[in-house]
Amino acid sequence: MNECLNDYLEAIIENYEHLIELLFKERAYLITMNSNGLLYVLKEKETYLNELTKSLNHIKLMGAQKFQLSKYKSKIIEMSSRFLYENTINAKIAQQHLVFSRSMLNLYTSFMQVNETYNNKAYLPYKPNFNRIV
Repeated sequence: MNECLNDYLEAIIENYEHLIELLFKERAYLITMNSNGLLYVLKEKETYLNELTKSLNHIKLMGAQKFQLSKYKSKIIEMSSRFLYENTINAKIAQQHLVFSRSMLNLYTSFMQVNETYNNKAYLPYKPNFNRIV
């Protein structure tokens, strides 16, 4: 049972390491706005998160004692904190892209409204206000 517990704990650490690597790839794809690469990374990230959840559920079912987990506790806390930090940075980058895209769409729609107003006025026939006599 102790060996099995160690295997699950090591799997958790490995999954966190893979997730952190994926976060750096995700950041690169976010910055370059590579949607295909981003989609691939997000699917892979979901796979590792599912594996992480499975390992945690197995440990819960085993009813591991705190002293059994102490060897891995600091490493898991460090990895999870780093994962959360890197994930927060990526979320901020994604939010900035969304704000920028939204402002560009608003700018474009305002130009479209101006263009519609201009086009409607452009079709009015010109009527001079003065009569010229030669």
